[in-house]
Amino acid sequence: MWDELLPVSLISEIIFCPRNFYYRACEGAEEINRFVLDGSLQDEKRNERERVRTQEKTQIREISLSSEKLGTIGVLDAVEEGEGIYPIEYKRGELKESFHDDVQVCLEALLLEECTGKRIPFGYIYYSASKTRRRVEFSDELRRTSVETIQKVREILYRGEIPEPVADERCPGCAPYFLYAFRLRLIL
Repeated sequence: MWDELLPVSLISEIIFCPRNFYYRACEGAEEINRFVLDGSLQDEKRNERERVRTQEKTQIREISLSSEKLGTIGVLDAVEEGEGIYPIEYKRGELKESFHDDVQVCLEALLLEECTGKRIPFGYIYYSASKTRRRVEFSDELRRTSVETIQKVREILYRGEIPEPVADERCPGCAPYFLYAFRLRLIL
């Protein structure tokens, strides 16, 4: 069952919260809230134009790639060709440092590298609320961590054990968090 290709977006989720990852991957919990809906609407609006060209660059949107070698699959929000070729991951919030977003765009770059045969040294994360891009350099360390994360995902999937909650500011507002709190009330 877990020998199938893993979605890149799901892999990066384990870095943000292993428990949320577990509920989404193993129990099919879908977190539908205003943030998810807003992101979906932004995706639809952005993807109305499949290809965007300027004098400096060309951007192609929604490219599906997979890798048997990595065991992953992903839909890249955009691939841009200008100062080289690189992935762009779109996020709905304000500009911020986010390691799990960095891993996601790095995994997308690894898919793109396998497809093109070219080394991709960087990518971007575009934050729609601040209308700002953040450049992410694909260091050897980030590449290694990204690939190791795929293995961590498979370990959790094979074990089937629910990871402990992170129990910090990320928890409130999370659908799996409320599911956990509800189950805990039933037990107590």
